[in-house]
Amino acid sequence: MGGVTIGLVGRASVQSTEVVAWLSRLGAPWLLTAFLVGAWVGTRRAGALAGGAALAIGTAVYYFVFHFVEHRIGLGYGVVVGSAWALVGLGIGGAFGYGGAAWRAPDRWARIVSMAALGGALIGEAVLLMTRWNDPTAHAILLGELVVGALIPFVAARRREWPAALALGMTFAVTAVVLEAYARAALRVVGWGGA
Repeated sequence: MGGVTIGLVGRASVQSTEVVAWLSRLGAPWLLTAFLVGAWVGTRRAGALAGGAALAIGTAVYYFVFHFVEHRIGLGYGVVVGSAWALVGLGIGGAFGYGGAAWRAPDRWARIVSMAALGGALIGEAVLLMTRWNDPTAHAILLGELVVGALIPFVAARRREWPAALALGMTFAVTAVVLEAYARAALRVVGWGGA
């Protein structure tokens, strides 16, 4: 259900206001979907499977609507680029689904690490896209994503745990910048024309 929803919302958002359209270009809603699906499913293994499946299904729905409903892309592009994004979604969704399930665990450090990963991913994406998007509306949205990402690890941690949460969040942010840059470059190789 989460996958179908994020795919439909992602495609509908592109057709909305400028702010919503810029928001729809972010990976954050997709990561949050995988995280929440993983938290809802419960166990870490099931969370990883469900998070990966949610993003792969969401990608399929997104490109299905893009081609068959909106008629804005060719079938070949939809299959090739959609499949490539679905593979990325399986991996990333699996990681964040696992993180969502870990967030529900009674282990305090598992919660802190999972929230630091989520926050760090938002920070990393915001930093990367600030170097690529020049639109003032997009920069305002990315600044908001950066602030939210920076706050997430602290919400999960007690004051004495803040230094560790900060270090983990920054580590995940750097990792996210590198992984997202490589994923975007790889997807351009297969023909993706996105932002």
